[in-house]
Amino acid sequence: MARLETALRDVKPSDALRDLLAEHPAASELYENTLYEVAGLCRSPLDASVAAEQQARAVIQRAMQTPRESSANGQS
Repeated sequence: MARLETALRDVKPSDALRDLLAEHPAASELYENTLYEVAGLCRSPLDASVAAEQQARAVIQRAMQTPRESSANGQS
């Protein structure tokens, strides 16, 4: 995996790289993680990323609105 990571750091963006990463999801994920400061989540489907963010926001909002059990029982 270290060799692949090194190769991904050295490769220039191109149609061939895009095609390779499309065929190999694990390499695509490694590419994103290795070059996050440059690539970000460019290989992740936007719809899935947006849906995950919306779901996380909804869970956080529910957690903020739900009283804690210890508070409901008069405990701190």
